[in-house]
Amino acid sequence: MTHSMRTLILRADAIPLAFFGLSGITMDLLGYFAGIGAWKDVFLNNPLAIGAVEAHGLAIIIAVLLIRHAAAQDTTTWHVTAVAVHLLLGICNLVFWQVFIDVAIAPIGVVATAYHFVFIIANGAALFLTRLSPEIASAMPKTGE
Repeated sequence: MTHSMRTLILRADAIPLAFFGLSGITMDLLGYFAGIGAWKDVFLNNPLAIGAVEAHGLAIIIAVLLIRHAAAQDTTTWHVTAVAVHLLLGICNLVFWQVFIDVAIAPIGVVATAYHFVFIIANGAALFLTRLSPEIASAMPKTGE
């Protein structure tokens, strides 16, 4: 896989991650402080909102890091990071799916969860195909021989 394709995958991954993180943290804080939005009945003055705020805040930080390092010469670490982040978030969405139903945002949950699994596949493919590239290149016949 080419470097430009790996860069594109990381950037395409980071943009929705930042969007979901920013939207999520906004809803979390509105629910906690003002009792409005999807989380109003769950988070209003509830200190357990800290978990959601931290998770969405970390998503924003990770998105910034992915964008910042997408053009690095060796993107392997960042693809591994992205796979790990999306595995955690995607699996948590599935395990705790009831929360999306309870606050009536199941369609958002579907989109977010699908996004996580799409980018597990995309970043995994970047890792796998990058590892294969040198082997494939060495097996190809040389031009002019």
